[in-house]
Amino acid sequence: MDGSFPAERLPELVQLICQWAAERDEVLTPIRLVKFLYLADLYYARKTGGSTLTGWPWKFVHFGPYCAESLNAIDKAVALGLIEKQAYESRHTGEERFVYRGRRPKSELPAERILDSFSMSVTSGMKAAVRKWADDTPGLLTHVYFETEPMQHIEPGDTLDFRKAQTPQKVVRVPAMKLSAKQMKQAREALASLRRRTLDESPRTPVDTGPHDEAFLQAAAYEDVSENSPEFSGVVTFGDLRQPDLED
Repeated sequence: MDGSFPAERLPELVQLICQWAAERDEVLTPIRLVKFLYLADLYYARKTGGSTLTGWPWKFVHFGPYCAESLNAIDKAVALGLIEKQAYESRHTGEERFVYRGRRPKSELPAERILDSFSMSVTSGMKAAVRKWADDTPGLLTHVYFETEPMQHIEPGDTLDFRKAQTPQKVVRVPAMKLSAKQMKQAREALASLRRRTLDESPRTPVDTGPHDEAFLQAAAYEDVSENSPEFSGVVTFGDLRQPDLED
């Protein structure tokens, strides 16, 4: 599982991820930044049959995939001035926490050209992941825990096997059936009935049914960057939120 990305330039990979987040005006917590580095290895392994960009020995340790090498690369990126490390105080515990902020360069970073030289699909996949989860720790952890192949069927402490990585199957679109006016009316009535039952039963339905282990729950409750955001107050006025009746 030798790393394909030049080892001495791995801090630039950290910089690149933070830059993509900065383009969305987001900063990254250590948990999220480490998980994005894991996804970079995973997306590359899906293309190479198990080889990773970093060559790091990822294990199921802290809140999912973790390795000390990832934190070392983050620290080097800070020391080199590639990203900024910002401290803040937790509202819950009073402890000092950190987030990482990237910059918006005027031109493409060299690390992105290196990543593109391996696989542009890995670059686009990473950009999509940062775009989707840069400010969403629970969503990112859900993806990492339940939707990435190396995390399947393992126990805490196990080393992750990237040879299990597989490209997700493409969703095949099935053309819709053509319905008569009578069938369309019946379908609308069935959907309206389902909507009424759903609204009636929703208060008794848990928002999150799991299953989640202790590490997942701890990570989801861990200090998030939103803690450091300014508080706002005011009044929000909503209009009529009732669903309109379906019509032909």
